[in-house]
Amino acid sequence: MAGRMDRHPLTLTIVWHPSCQGGAIAAEALAEWFEPLNASNLMTGLRIPVRIRSESESGKAGEAPLAIQLDEADVNLVLVLGTGDLMEAAGGPWKGFFDRLTGDMAARGQSDTLLVAAFDKQGLALPQAPNLQAQRTYEWSEEIFIRDGTNLKIGPGLVRLAIIAADAFAYRLLFLEAKELAKEKDGNDAFAEDDFDLPTQTLFLSHTKFDATGVGLATRIFDLIQKNPYQLAVFLDAQHLRPGLNFYSQLTRAIAKGSFLAIVTDKYAGRPVCQFEVLEAKRQRRPVFVAYLVEKGEDRTFPYVGNVPVRILPWEPSRAEIDLLLLDCCLEYLRGLSFRREAEQSVKDLKARNETVDLLCRKPELSDMVIWNDPKGTKPTVVVYPDPPLAKHELLLMSSLSSGVAFKALSEV
Repeated sequence: MAGRMDRHPLTLTIVWHPSCQGGAIAAEALAEWFEPLNASNLMTGLRIPVRIRSESESGKAGEAPLAIQLDEADVNLVLVLGTGDLMEAAGGPWKGFFDRLTGDMAARGQSDTLLVAAFDKQGLALPQAPNLQAQRTYEWSEEIFIRDGTNLKIGPGLVRLAIIAADAFAYRLLFLEAKELAKEKDGNDAFAEDDFDLPTQTLFLSHTKFDATGVGLATRIFDLIQKNPYQLAVFLDAQHLRPGLNFYSQLTRAIAKGSFLAIVTDKYAGRPVCQFEVLEAKRQRRPVFVAYLVEKGEDRTFPYVGNVPVRILPWEPSRAEIDLLLLDCCLEYLRGLSFRREAEQSVKDLKARNETVDLLCRKPELSDMVIWNDPKGTKPTVVVYPDPPLAKHELLLMSSLSSGVAFKALSEV
């Protein structure tokens, strides 16, 4: 298909030993979150193929799994569910599997991440990568699995692990961007992970104090992130705005640091500060996600809250629902980074043809025209956005207000 790289932009591979009772449950849940199959999730443009490695191709007990073909993806994350049995196998019958994996990763120039999630103390270190920092999930207060009689069910710890995996993908993509920038700027081919200081992703909690449900959810999310190391930072105005300084300037700087969660309640759309925050998030091209908690209705739906993914929540969401909301925000952040990398070559090709390109990690909307028509800015000739293409009636509206601009989904480039 035109405009797309031949390989998957990102691929997640989950490795576990057959003796790990929860391995298949974890893999199924992670696949559902990272590679959603239902149409609504496909609209976000984020699908990360998920592969599994546990049993051998022959099915014979003790044999190593099929080798992981890293070159099928631009960027890989291999998540190892670490148990004592797996680490023992890595030094025995699975040694060749892990020798090849670590060797292939080293040969690909830091394009991939190997992440060990230790389910027990014996599952901390692969013999092939003994100094690799592992996630000590067995020390977490949140359980990876919850036992229901004789069965295991998904626990909050598994959602936390998914958030950490999404963050690890984001780190790798940002590192590769920085590496390529260093090469273009200084001809530096030696840029390494030690040269890269990744800022922590900050989740901006936009809400109105005029609705108790919004305040309650924002406070619960703030407390949850503070008490549990999701590897996320959080901005809550009541906690972070400094007295004596212009709060609009502070909000602008905070929005620039990460992703944006709009907690939409009955009075949210009518509050001027909330409107400012949404417009600023769109102006700065931040990943935006909406938690929808409207109880009775709105006098006027603020139009610029639209054009972004939404999760409908009850007035008092459960801990599990909040965990999934945080994962949604992290995946939306990752989606933008992934699309930016996937479209990189297509943008270069367009610029080589003297086109002026604006790359959007979401569908274009009318508020984008403010940026395009800014006298200090540059109006694009081509706007590239994620698939699927806009419907004809929406494309006609956009084109009628932006003459000379071609709107193209990535598959159309």
